[in-house]
Amino acid sequence: VWTEHKKWCTIKGSAIDPSTGNCMAVHPRRMKAVLGTTDGWLVQVPLDPWDKSADTRVAYKSCHRPTQSVSFSNGMLVVLYARAVVLYDCENLIPVNTLSSTTPGIPLSFALEKDARMYVGDSRGNITRFELGQESGKEPMILSRAHEKEHVTAIRVVQGLVLSVGNDGCLTRSRNTADGGLQRLTSVPIANATGLRNIFSGSESLHVALGGYYGNEFFLIDNKSGYEFLRQDTGGGKRRQCF
Repeated sequence: VWTEHKKWCTIKGSAIDPSTGNCMAVHPRRMKAVLGTTDGWLVQVPLDPWDKSADTRVAYKSCHRPTQSVSFSNGMLVVLYARAVVLYDCENLIPVNTLSSTTPGIPLSFALEKDARMYVGDSRGNITRFELGQESGKEPMILSRAHEKEHVTAIRVVQGLVLSVGNDGCLTRSRNTADGGLQRLTSVPIANATGLRNIFSGSESLHVALGGYYGNEFFLIDNKSGYEFLRQDTGGGKRRQCF
């Protein structure tokens, strides 16, 4: 797909190899997408075929690489790199905040509280809390081995609790302590789950649904009752039809 549709990488003065494209995010309210490449490029492309004024592409090459993932969250573009997390202005791809990794793991997941805190899960099972805004000068707080030594694949903050899932097959609840620490409260194994990937909930509800894999099948279940909403074969070991 990346090499067949090369128009996204044709930007004046920029030599971007389309075969290096590896991640993409679509803006939730505007007709545009951002694509990331393994050598650090971010490219913003319009999606509205009728808006000729939007037929301009914005590109930015970061000193961080490779680009692991791109996501829109709370009005920011959040990009995970191998050794850092960078928050960008959505309009011009200007870096606003750079959070350098303080653990040996690679950032894989995050939860962003607007103008407050950011939680980052990594490939070694750790969760790091970064302070933003007026508290940005504080040292990051690390919750070591929140998911043992397995990947932390999703994080969500609900009613002050930090919910996370990982490749250990567990839903973990953590909290911020009065002395500024980060404490793990519970870690509950989810039956028949070999790879949890998603946490879905209402804006302020601790009643969540979990998405993940059992073998090659993607499932969606209620975390309290265990009711299964969905189970779908993803097409083989490489999960060609990812959810």
